[in-house]
Amino acid sequence: MAARRTREFVYWSTQLLGWGLYTATIVIWNHLQGGFDPGSLGAVFSVFAIGVGISHTFRSIIRRQGWLRLGIGPMVLRLLPGSFVLGLLAFALQASINDVFLTHMEPILPAPPMELLSLVLNWTVLLLLWSFGYFTY
Repeated sequence: MAARRTREFVYWSTQLLGWGLYTATIVIWNHLQGGFDPGSLGAVFSVFAIGVGISHTFRSIIRRQGWLRLGIGPMVLRLLPGSFVLGLLAFALQASINDVFLTHMEPILPAPPMELLSLVLNWTVLLLLWSFGYFTY
């Protein structure tokens, strides 16, 4: 029982630390570029919350479907589309939150298609990297 609690503690600690570092990097990068507006903290927090929520959902899928027992080939064949589908979901959540609730920010959905695709791919790559980290743990 204590080992399980320790494992859960490590999982949640790395989840919060990882997504916290990612969002802190966004804030620092934007500040260094001279474009950080304190009013955008809501958008940064939404990225943090979406990242934690979607990656935790991915973990639940991985565990429930028994992907941890698969070989590398079958596992990658599931992680790639899984990351893409959840990347689409994360993008949809981010765009919805931004465009509906953070009205002081520039809307996401009217952006050019290539910009929208880059946001989806960003989430996809983040979730793919997250899943590789999860499997190595």
